[in-house]
Amino acid sequence: MQGKQPFWDSYFRQTDLNNCDKEPIHSIGYIQDHGTLISCDIQSKLIVRCSENCHLLFGKGPLGLLGKPITRVIDAQIIAEVYNELESSDSMFCEYMEGNERWLLIGHQSGNELVLEFESYDAKVSLLEYQSRLAGMLKSLEQSKSVEKICDKAAHLVKKYTGYDRVMVYRFDEDWNGNVIAEQKKEGLEPWLGLHFPASDIPRQARKLFQLNGARLVRDVNSRPVHLVSLDSETLIGPLDQSLSELRSVSPIHIEYLTNMKVRSTFTIAVLCEGRLWGLIACHHYTDRFINYYHRMSFKFLAQAFAVRVQLLEANLQLKKAKQSSLIRSELMKQVIESQDLLKGLSKSEYTISDLTDCKGAAVCYNGDISTMGDCPDKAEIRVLLRVISSMSEGAEYHTTHFVKDCQETRDYKKAVSGVLCLFISKANSEALIWFKPEVTQAIRWAGKPEKLGDGMRLSPRKSFSKWVEIKKGYAEPWGNNELSAARSLQKDILNLIAQKYEEAKRLNKKLKKAYANLESFSYSLSHDLQAPLRGIDGFAQIIKEEYYSILDDLGKSSIQTIISSVEKMNVLIDDMLKYSGISHRPLQIIQFSLQEAVLELLPLLETSYPNVTLRMSETPILMRGDRSIILLLLKNLLENAFKYSAKKAASMVTVGEERGSVYFVKDNGIGFDASYQKKIFSPFQRLVNEGEYPGTGIGLAIAKRVIDQHGGKIWAESTMGMGSTFYFELGDGLC
Repeated sequence: MQGKQPFWDSYFRQTDLNNCDKEPIHSIGYIQDHGTLISCDIQSKLIVRCSENCHLLFGKGPLGLLGKPITRVIDAQIIAEVYNELESSDSMFCEYMEGNERWLLIGHQSGNELVLEFESYDAKVSLLEYQSRLAGMLKSLEQSKSVEKICDKAAHLVKKYTGYDRVMVYRFDEDWNGNVIAEQKKEGLEPWLGLHFPASDIPRQARKLFQLNGARLVRDVNSRPVHLVSLDSETLIGPLDQSLSELRSVSPIHIEYLTNMKVRSTFTIAVLCEGRLWGLIACHHYTDRFINYYHRMSFKFLAQAFAVRVQLLEANLQLKKAKQSSLIRSELMKQVIESQDLLKGLSKSEYTISDLTDCKGAAVCYNGDISTMGDCPDKAEIRVLLRVISSMSEGAEYHTTHFVKDCQETRDYKKAVSGVLCLFISKANSEALIWFKPEVTQAIRWAGKPEKLGDGMRLSPRKSFSKWVEIKKGYAEPWGNNELSAARSLQKDILNLIAQKYEEAKRLNKKLKKAYANLESFSYSLSHDLQAPLRGIDGFAQIIKEEYYSILDDLGKSSIQTIISSVEKMNVLIDDMLKYSGISHRPLQIIQFSLQEAVLELLPLLETSYPNVTLRMSETPILMRGDRSIILLLLKNLLENAFKYSAKKAASMVTVGEERGSVYFVKDNGIGFDASYQKKIFSPFQRLVNEGEYPGTGIGLAIAKRVIDQHGGKIWAESTMGMGSTFYFELGDGLC
């Protein structure tokens, strides 16, 4: 056998709040003294472990049992039934008679061991009566119509049928702090309803055991625990895992905790909702108290029914909220579609995004603009928030109830933005939906100050459970699951709509390109085909002028001259249209060439038409990369434009050059134009002057823009009336 029983007091001294979260309470190595434990190896059926008090049941101590077959002390037929039941269940139980004494045998498997626990059993209440009570309790729970009422009803039923001095329904929050939300108590006891208990009161491994076992009885904190003695064998690996044990002893820290609370006996039932520990039904008694296994199982079933009912009530409430949210989302999207304006549809119509949550303010940030609703920061502050949130969050969502902790820049207006929910539509463009909740000062009533207090070198559980009020500032009301779900659904609806509009725009753009190509082809063909009849008209008009001009009257002479002049203008227009349409009909031939040489190639024609205009260029070579043939067309139109509109100046000057390395310009000191027309002037047939004063077809700058578009570049103009104009262009990153 292993050595002598370790000193419990020594264990007690070595365990404190510094290590209680890691304390192996599932393998504590002791049981409570109201029962006996014996275990055997599953395969060999040899006894490998038993409690020191096993003589009370079997008449022999550990020395007389360890290493012996289990059938030496328990009837082989009972053992066979235990094995058979455990094949289909985690645990089993049956009544067991030893002499004239009635016991309850509770069996389960732990690792390679069959663990049998024995509790004394006084059958004052029949099993049928337990079942009848349970049925009545379940029916009573079903009649409760709200979570608050069912919690009160559960506390009342458990108090009635267990007789404990105090019964509490204790709910966990997201940080595992507990809140007493329902209570039934013996008259004269101080009420604990509404009190909060810190997460350290029920540490992580204790919560895990509640999930596994479901119910926990502590009969008497003053009783001395009974040591488990094991066979010294290499086949045993470590201590016994007592996670499923009904008799498992109590952690020394928990004993001290209950002693400080002046509680002597407890019965605690886990409430599991969808496998997660929702809360506990905690029973306290101020003297020792024992309830048998049948009784405990009845309340485990009650807790399961309670959990199902709570889930159903909460689900119905969530469903009601979800339906309302769905209606609001539907109306919001309808407003967006009807208005064709995201900002207006979400923030300036009958419904707004603020209706979707319990917020006090909201904002829609889209396309560089911000629209606000309710109590929220101003637009400049919202831009700061967006920048901070974008840098903090990896994904497209961020929410908090304590924003000032994450963003110190908001400390001056934290009252309005303690709670923030931000969902990005486009993070890159700072487009988002934002909801705000204000600071809510909370007075939280704790059962004692929720801090680890120490006495000397050892940290121990707090000794006072008197009410202690914590004033919590800088926090907002939490964002509910329904609020988060509704906001995410709206975000998804908007992204789907944007994607749908984008795809629709792509389809329309494709159709438009096809139609434009067809139109351009038609325009090119038409312009080309018009040249032949125009040549015929011009030829016959010239014949009439040469052969019959002298015999015509003044009207005839004027008419012939008008025909010839109109044909000339028509030819120029057709020629320009052919150039405009033909630019996109040939692939680009990219080469490097000199800007000065290209301009000098065009200069003779310009000097002939406008002899009084001076051209100035840099002597430093300026190189360009592009299709030289159509860039000559670009330069020709820009230079003709500059020469034409500056020719009437006394000292007219046109300058061609380069700035910032890849931006080229043609500048004149001519008549200029109103800056509000700078986009209009690049459209075909748009003229800002009288045709008689400045001749032209109105297509030259449109040709220039098409050349730039072919190169993936950019062209723009800056001008002041009477002060001249400057036309800038660049040929695109891939070409210049």
